[in-house]
Amino acid sequence: MSKSYFSEESIEQLKGGLSPVLRGLRDLQARALSHGFASDVAREYAYQGFGRRLDTCRRCVSRVFDLIPVDLEGVPNDDARKDAELHIHAFLLAVYGALDNLALVWVKEREIIKPNGNPLNSSYIGFRPGNSIVRESLPDALQKKLAGYDGWFGQHEDYRHALAHRIAPYIPPYAVDPEKAGLEADLGRQSLEALFHGDIPKHQELEREQLALRRFLPFIQHSWGQPATPVVFHAMLLADSNTLIEIGADVLDLLAA
Repeated sequence: MSKSYFSEESIEQLKGGLSPVLRGLRDLQARALSHGFASDVAREYAYQGFGRRLDTCRRCVSRVFDLIPVDLEGVPNDDARKDAELHIHAFLLAVYGALDNLALVWVKEREIIKPNGNPLNSSYIGFRPGNSIVRESLPDALQKKLAGYDGWFGQHEDYRHALAHRIAPYIPPYAVDPEKAGLEADLGRQSLEALFHGDIPKHQELEREQLALRRFLPFIQHSWGQPATPVVFHAMLLADSNTLIEIGADVLDLLAA
C-alpha cells in the first residue's frame, strides 16, 4: 500500500488549518446574519445568499476531509472519491456565488451606480478584475488587496466556468509511475486471466501486486487535453475558504463603520 501523498509536515499543517477554517466560515456567517442592513435587497442577499453559501462551503470542506483524509494511505474507493468530487463542485460554485452575493450587498447598501446614474447590471456586480465600478467604490486598501488576488480570481473563474459549461473538475482514481505503467497493465491482464481459469489465489496475489503500483494523487483538474492547472484540492479548500473569510470580513467591517 502506497503512503500518503503529503509529507508528515504537510499533513499536520492541513489538519491544523481545518478547524480554524470551519470556525471562520461559521463566525462570518453569524456576523452577516446579525448585521443590520438598510436595504431590503441587501438583507436578503446577505442572509439567503451569502450566509447560506458560507454554510455550504463549511459543510463541503468538512466532508471532503472526512471522505479523503490527508493522511490516507493507498487509493480511496470510488464512492468516497466521487462523493468528494460532488462536494468540491458545490464548494466551487458556493465560493463564486458568495462573493457575488457580497458584492451585491455592498452595491445596494452603498447605492453604487453607473457614472451616468443608471443602476448596475448584474454583470457589473462582483469583486473580480473586470468589475471596475464596484472595485473603485471600495477604499484604496481593499482595492489593492483585491488586485493582489487577481490571479486567484482568474483560476477560480476558470474552474467554475469549466464546471458549469465545459468539463467538470474530477479526481483521477489513481496514478502510476510512467516507468511502471506497462508492468501495472500486464499485472492486470494476468490477474484477469487467473480469475478466468479459476485460480483465485494467483488472481488475488497479482491484484495485490498491481494495486501496490498505484498511488493516489489528491488533485482535481477539468481537462487533460486543454490548458488547465491541476490543483491539490485539500489545500485549495482551505486557501479559498480563507480568502473568502478575509474578503467577507473586510466588506462587513466597512458596512459596520
